[in-house]
Amino acid sequence: MDDGSPQLLRFEVLGPLRAWRNGAPLELGPVKRQAVLAALLLRQGAVVSHEWLLDAVWGEEPPAGGHKVLPTHVNSLRRVLDPEGTPPAETRRSP
Repeated sequence: MDDGSPQLLRFEVLGPLRAWRNGAPLELGPVKRQAVLAALLLRQGAVVSHEWLLDAVWGEEPPAGGHKVLPTHVNSLRRVLDPEGTPPAETRRSP
């Protein structure tokens, strides 16, 4: 339940990638999903293209279905990182 107070997210990127919301550990999922998050964290505040993110995570050999796989990872990360009860439309807002 959201009481309106801000929820603090904390990330550790040196060593294993880990995240917490208000001190509670978050399950970030499989390694490739964590790689997507790490790439985004390292470009914090920057707009990145779909192609840039594919290249950052998979290099010169992206998966054949990369244009479908990447949104799956991003949507899964949104579900983990957004406060509980955040409607899907709100996760796509631009700052």
